[in-house]
Amino acid sequence: MFVIRGQSQQFTAPSAVVQYFGEVPLIPGTVSSMQGAPGQFFDLANIQVLRGPQGTLFGRNSTGGAILIEPAKPTAQFTGNIQVQAGNYGDKEAEGAVNVPLTDQLYVRVAGQFVDRSGFTRDTVTGVDYDNRHVAAGRFGLMWKPNDKVDNYLLIAASKSETHGSGWILSEYNIPYIEGVFQPYGGCAGVGLGANCSVLTELQAAQQAAGVRNVSLGPFPPPIDTKMEGWSATDTFQWQIAEKVAIRNIASYSSLDGLGPFDGDGSPIPWYQSNLPLTGDTDRVRQVTEELQLQGTAVQDSLEYTAGMYYEDVRTPGDVNFVNIDLFTVGGTSYHYRTNAKAIYAQTVYDFRSVSEALSGLKLTLGGRYTWDSVDAAAGSFALGPDYKTMLGCTNGVDVANPTNYSDCNVPGSTKSSAPNWTVGLDYTVRDAVLLYGKVSRGYKRGGFNYYAVNPDHLTFQPEYVTTYEAGFKSTFRMGDIPARFNADYFYTDYTDVQVTAGDYNPLTFASGAAVYNAAAARIHGVEVEGAISPLKLLELSFTYSHLQGEYKNFSINNAFGQFDCSGEFVVGTVNLSCMPFSYLPDNQFSVTARFMLPLPATIGQVSVTANYAYTGQQWETTTQLPQYESGSNFPAFGLLNLTANWSDIFRSGVDVGLFVTNATDETYKITNTGVFQTVGVAANMYGEPRMYGARINYHW
Repeated sequence: MFVIRGQSQQFTAPSAVVQYFGEVPLIPGTVSSMQGAPGQFFDLANIQVLRGPQGTLFGRNSTGGAILIEPAKPTAQFTGNIQVQAGNYGDKEAEGAVNVPLTDQLYVRVAGQFVDRSGFTRDTVTGVDYDNRHVAAGRFGLMWKPNDKVDNYLLIAASKSETHGSGWILSEYNIPYIEGVFQPYGGCAGVGLGANCSVLTELQAAQQAAGVRNVSLGPFPPPIDTKMEGWSATDTFQWQIAEKVAIRNIASYSSLDGLGPFDGDGSPIPWYQSNLPLTGDTDRVRQVTEELQLQGTAVQDSLEYTAGMYYEDVRTPGDVNFVNIDLFTVGGTSYHYRTNAKAIYAQTVYDFRSVSEALSGLKLTLGGRYTWDSVDAAAGSFALGPDYKTMLGCTNGVDVANPTNYSDCNVPGSTKSSAPNWTVGLDYTVRDAVLLYGKVSRGYKRGGFNYYAVNPDHLTFQPEYVTTYEAGFKSTFRMGDIPARFNADYFYTDYTDVQVTAGDYNPLTFASGAAVYNAAAARIHGVEVEGAISPLKLLELSFTYSHLQGEYKNFSINNAFGQFDCSGEFVVGTVNLSCMPFSYLPDNQFSVTARFMLPLPATIGQVSVTANYAYTGQQWETTTQLPQYESGSNFPAFGLLNLTANWSDIFRSGVDVGLFVTNATDETYKITNTGVFQTVGVAANMYGEPRMYGARINYHW
C-alpha cells in the first residue's frame, strides 16, 4: 500500500494512489487494501512515481498520485536472462525472461518468477511460520508491427500467492474497558477471564517475554492460509494516422480472488479475528477498462496534445461472504457491488518559442478532465451460531424473520458523483541546465459504499477533493570537474471532505463494524529535496529528503458512546479531533546511497558495492482515536541499512553474481496497528522484516 504526501487508502474507501501495470490501473481488492495480486516486480522496463493529483493525461483520476509499473516489452532481438537466488529463512527464488522475434513483424516475450521463503514469525504452539512468501507469476507478451504506422501489444499476466498470513503481535489489552463491558456479568471474573482479567494480563506478559518473532495464534487449527490470485489481459493498439497524429486504444480485463484471514488480537483466544472463510474467498472482483487516446503535435511542433476517453467497470460476480469474531459477537458479512467510471480528458503543452525565440524554453501546460462515477452495492451483517455457519439473525438493524441466506440481511445502497479535475502549470528551462516550474492541480476521488456498515446511516460516503500548489526546480551542473544534480520543490495541498474510516458499533445488536465519514478539512505541505554527486569517477553519492506536515483545519465525528477528544475530556456525541496527527505522515524522511565501482579492466567485468540507509521519522497509525489513547499506534522512528555487492558480466561471460543484505542492523520496527484498542479492547502490531541476506546469480544473453 503506497502513501504519497500523506495520502493513501482508508479501509473500504478507494485509494488516493492508483497503481498501474502496463498502462492499466491494477484491479483493487475489497477486503484487502491492495491493488492487483502479488508478483509484479520482475522483468520491468521502469517504475515511475507521479506525485499529486493525476488524471488529465491518462487513466483513472487520483488525488494523491500514481505508481506506474512498466513491464519489458517484446523487441526485435533474441535476448533473455535466467536468475536464481538463495538466502536465509530458506529463501529460494528464480526468475527469467526470453525474447524471441518470430518474424520481422512479430515478437514474443515470456517471463516468470517463483518465490518461496519461510516466515520470520513462528507460532510457538503449532510451529506454523507466519510472514512467509510463496508466489508464482508469469507473463506472455506479443508485439505485432505490420508496418511503421501500426503496432499492437498484447500482454497476459497471471500470479498466485498462498501463505500462512501475517503474525500479529499482541501488544496490550484494554483492561478497564473490558471490565466495564462485562460489568453487567460480574466483570472479567464473571465471564471466566479471572479476577482483574488475569487471563488476559498473563497472555500479554507471555507475549512480551516471547518477543516480536514468536506468537501463539488461534483458535482455528490448522491456520487458514492467505491466498491471492489474479490474471489480466491487456491489448494496446497504436496507429499513426498522420505524420504528427496517433490514435491509441488500451483495453483490459482483470480478475482478482483472495482470502485474507487475520488474527488481530495476536492471542490464542477468539477476541478479534476477521475475514475468515464462510463461502470461499473474501475478495472476488472483476474489472474491465477501455481507454481511447488521440496524441499529436501541432504549430510547428510547439504544441503537444493528448485527449482521451476512459471507461471502467469493477464488480463482484455475485455475493461474497465471510466471518468476523470480536469481543461482542461471532458474525458474518455479505456484500456485492459494482462501480462504474466514465471520463473525458485532455492536456496540452505549449512551447512559446513559436511566439518568439526569446521565449524558447517557456512552456504552458493546461489539462482538464471530467469524471462521472456511480456505485451500486448491497451489504449486510448477521450473527452466527457456534458452528460459524448457522444464521441467528441480522445485526445491522434489518428486521428479517428467520433469515436463512447470508444475503437476507443485505441492505442496498448507491451513490453517484461527478467532478472536474484540472491542472495549470508553467515551466522554464534555463540554458538546458535548470528547469523552473510551478503548477496548480485539482483532484477528486469518488465516494462509495461501506460494506462493513452495522448502522443503516453509514452505508455510503461522499467524494473528497484536493487542490495542490507546487513550485520547484531541477538542475544539473558541475562543481569544477565534478558532475552534480540537485532538485527541490515545495507543495501545499488543501484537502476537503476527507474520507476517514472509524470503528462502528450497533448498541441494539452488539455488532461491531466500520464507518467512513467525510469528516475533515486539512492541509498537507512540505519540502522535497533530492540530489547526486560524483566526487570521484568511481564513486556516486545520492540522497533524498522530505519534511512533511499535515494539520486538520476541522475534524469531527459523532460517537454516541463517547471517547476522549482534543479537549482532554470524555465526550459523548460530537467529538472534536482537529488536533489529531495525520496517519502515516512522518515529519522527516531521508535516504543516503553510496555506490563504489572498482577500477578493473573491462574484460574482467564491473564490480560495485552499494550501501543505502533510509530513515523514517516517527509516525501515527490511528485515524479517529488520539494516539495517547490508542495503544500501539505510535510508530517510533527507524532506519534501515541495505548493502549489495555485484560483479557484472564476469569475464564477458554474461554471468552476474550478487550478494545482498537488507536491514543489516536487524532493526525491529512497527509497520501497522489494528487500531481497535478503544473499540474491541485489544491492540496488536505487525513488524517489518528482520535481517535478510543471500546471493543471486544471473545469466543474460
